[in-house]
Amino acid sequence: MKRSEDAMSGITGNKRGSAAVFLAILIVAFAAALVVVIQVARELTVHSESRAFSIVWARGILSEYDVYLLRDYGLMAYQGDDEQVGRKVETYMEYSMASRLNSKLQGAEAELGGMELGDPENFRKAMKLSLGMETGKKMLSKGRTKRPTVEDRPFTGVTDGTFVGGDVPESMAQEKVETFEGYRYISNPVILRTLPSHGHQGRFSGSRAREILKDSRSGDVLSGVAGNAAMDMLFISNNLGSHLYGPDGKKSYFRNEWEYVAAGKPSDPQNLGAVQRRLFLLRNAVNLAYLYTDQEKMELTLSIAEVISPGAGPAVQLILLELWAAAESYKDVETLLDDGRVPAMKTKETWQTDLKGILEGDAFRGKLGEEGRKALDENAETIGEMSEAGGAGGSGSIRDGLTYEDHLKMLILAVDERVRLLRIMDIVQINMKYRYYRDFNMDEYYTGVRFTVKTNGRDYTVEEEYR
Repeated sequence: MKRSEDAMSGITGNKRGSAAVFLAILIVAFAAALVVVIQVARELTVHSESRAFSIVWARGILSEYDVYLLRDYGLMAYQGDDEQVGRKVETYMEYSMASRLNSKLQGAEAELGGMELGDPENFRKAMKLSLGMETGKKMLSKGRTKRPTVEDRPFTGVTDGTFVGGDVPESMAQEKVETFEGYRYISNPVILRTLPSHGHQGRFSGSRAREILKDSRSGDVLSGVAGNAAMDMLFISNNLGSHLYGPDGKKSYFRNEWEYVAAGKPSDPQNLGAVQRRLFLLRNAVNLAYLYTDQEKMELTLSIAEVISPGAGPAVQLILLELWAAAESYKDVETLLDDGRVPAMKTKETWQTDLKGILEGDAFRGKLGEEGRKALDENAETIGEMSEAGGAGGSGSIRDGLTYEDHLKMLILAVDERVRLLRIMDIVQINMKYRYYRDFNMDEYYTGVRFTVKTNGRDYTVEEEYR
């Protein structure tokens, strides 16, 4: 009986011992699990904080935008490089996360490639953003002011389109340069090589310009323009100056900035000269087309041609028409440069020249043979009477029509889209050098930030840009 009781007591003791061991195992397992949970929670917290702080750090870097670039052009970008941004992020890391939850900070690396303001796509995004910001809205209300006149067109100091002398041509007085904000040019090869448009040649499309002109009879050159072209023209109107007008209150290195976008030459006179030639060609094409539609002028020129050369009247008439269109085109360009208006397409009332100057000029005589010149002299009185009776010239009084800047818009729109944008970027870079920083370079400014932080053996990559 006693032996049975002892056996039962042993069994009970074993059960109690097993329960104690099991309980101890549970407690140890729970403690281990709790440690793991705490560690995981800590890692998740560090992970979450790293993510959250990284966004804050990125926005902190973006907040260091250049105030002059924003104020003058509405463009948001900051200066820096991979090394500088990496150091800044590490400084932010030390300040924000050191000794927090045993986080081990292992540094940061920045990779800004592809975010340069000098990249045309990034610059276009910055332009678009500027027009949607409050700064852009204020820019839209800014007017354009008339520039002081310049007597010399083209300006002295140019030999065959190439400057001579130093920074300012010797033939121009320094006070004149200061008074008229130019004429300037760039000869420094380093500056030229670092311009965004360097190496990009844009061909001018005369046919494209004529199409725009034909579509502008209502007086609105930009009526059919949308997308990138419309954005470019709005940016140009708000921020760049032409030969006749400039954005209110802004100094610029070049006087002829619109002309630069159209022609891309490194000097004011070269750009103005190129624009004058293109305007002449543009006006000459439409003026010659008009002559062929004016029955009175066609009959007049043919009658005069038959008097000069009875056997070759149509050939002489063609010469007369070409010279007459050219004379009208020269007059048009003069009118535009004097801040006048010229209709997109001429009419009898808006035609400004007559045949008298053509018939008396050396250009016409030089294209005639000896017999033709003799006939011209012998019939001078008759030809003069025919010209006067024909009423060839119009009143020349033009109140409506397109301005110089309207015509310039056509020339600019006729430039390849990418080249046009790059030349706009050129002007921004040139003026930032001229106004504020001699070493300003768009490729050193960024419209976004990208970096990777390393914490507790893990990498966290953040990418932010101006929005």
